[in-house]
Amino acid sequence: MQMLNAKTMRLKMFLAGLCALGAAMLPAGATAQTRLDMAIFHIERDPYSETLRWWISEVQTRTGGKVQIRAHYAGSLAKLTEVFDAVRNGVVPMGLVAPSFISGVMPPMAYLEMVGGFPSSQEGTEKALPAMRPLMEKMFAAQGMVFLWQQPAFSVGVACRDKIMKSPADWKGVKVRTAGRWQAEQMKALGAIPVAIDPSEQYLALQSRAVDCALGIPTLLLGLKLNEVAPKITHLRMSVNAMLYVVNAKTWAGLSPAERDAISAASLEAEKRAVPFLLSSMDDYYGRLKAAKADVQSISDADLKAYRDAFRPVFESIDKTSGDSGRSLGDQLRKYW
Repeated sequence: MQMLNAKTMRLKMFLAGLCALGAAMLPAGATAQTRLDMAIFHIERDPYSETLRWWISEVQTRTGGKVQIRAHYAGSLAKLTEVFDAVRNGVVPMGLVAPSFISGVMPPMAYLEMVGGFPSSQEGTEKALPAMRPLMEKMFAAQGMVFLWQQPAFSVGVACRDKIMKSPADWKGVKVRTAGRWQAEQMKALGAIPVAIDPSEQYLALQSRAVDCALGIPTLLLGLKLNEVAPKITHLRMSVNAMLYVVNAKTWAGLSPAERDAISAASLEAEKRAVPFLLSSMDDYYGRLKAAKADVQSISDADLKAYRDAFRPVFESIDKTSGDSGRSLGDQLRKYW
């Protein structure tokens, strides 16, 4: 976990506070407001912003305007590698964290980091999310944070320079850009060679043949224009990582019980709304990749089973290192694969 430069982060928060000073200076008798800044790594136009915006608006409505959440997109408040520490330490009130960047500190998050951690179907995911919630709340509470809700990153694909990767056998000897320790272990299980590269460097890495392929959800594949240098794209029909929304525990305790109840209710509803919307959005982005002249193909049901069988030993390795809470989380996910 990269250590947060707390001094820099506090400066960012101070400047953000100055921008909101006028809104905070309410006339006498007006209702007091709490403004919570939230660090978001992706851009505002990303499909993952759609339900997030709904949730932010719903929180404001359900609290009668007493709680207002302001999202800071594109890492403008904190980088993705910094958000976990920032929220835990109270430097940033709220933020989006990704399992691949926190599984070193919270080993059970490895289940969500991996390709295929979540169920592949809408029905399975809708059953898994509420089953996971008590465990997620418990694990984040131990880190000084309150878990609010999550959006799974559905429909992971792999963009390759030269070939479609339909079956596990196709990966042998292929250099693949991955994110996180456990995705790397999955690639090794397929006989591939995992390579750690910053997301911003993937285009050049593919162009120069430093890697042959790159894993990613279709929004990122298209957004980074990886289809230009790696036009052979396989829809693997599995999830990878998740968007987890958390708030500092002391910040949460400073809200009234009614405000906490309203935010919790909005969070449950947001989680439900996100699943069908995201699945539809990912299909749309694969369509856009096809329109951009990429060769996009999906794996078969038989190949999906073969991938899950190939990854099973890696999940078993996580079971050995993630503790009781982690194993319980893994058990809940496996029920709905």
